[in-house]
Amino acid sequence: MRTTAALWLMLALKCIGPGAAAARLEIRPEPGHYAWWLRTSFTPEASQLFGLPLSAYDRSWCAADFWEPSLIPQEAWLDGFGSSGLQFTAKWNPTGRRPLLAKVGVSRSCKGKTEAFLAILDVGAPRTRVRYVARLGAPDFLALSVSSTNALQIWWCAECDNYTELHWDAKRRQYKFQPPDLGDL
Repeated sequence: MRTTAALWLMLALKCIGPGAAAARLEIRPEPGHYAWWLRTSFTPEASQLFGLPLSAYDRSWCAADFWEPSLIPQEAWLDGFGSSGLQFTAKWNPTGRRPLLAKVGVSRSCKGKTEAFLAILDVGAPRTRVRYVARLGAPDFLALSVSSTNALQIWWCAECDNYTELHWDAKRRQYKFQPPDLGDL
């Protein structure tokens, strides 16, 4: 039991590692009728993610942080997000070989541009590897889910149908964004 706890502690410290800093999350009080994620500003601070330098993700980044549940205030969880089924980290097995870890966050380039991103990490390899990074533009808030068809769903909204899907194209051996199939609406 102690060995298991010690291993988890070492993994946590490796993932945080030197250069990690606490991200700053601000939820503006106004306009009060907007959902909390529309009033959110996320300022990334870390110089490493998952024990890897930011250059492993994108050479133009000077700071980045992953969204984490601990950043979200209790009232936001009570406002429905906690029961929505959305998450900031998702295990996803697009190829059927080994599950990957999908995480969303916010980056700041060395020129000062802040944008949301998606990272696909292979944490089951002998050392953690970044498999894919998508820069997703201006919105700070992102969340994830995995569909019943094994598509990774990236959400810009916690209470609406504003999402896109990421699929693995085995023929081309690449990730591909596709709009969701909403059936006959």
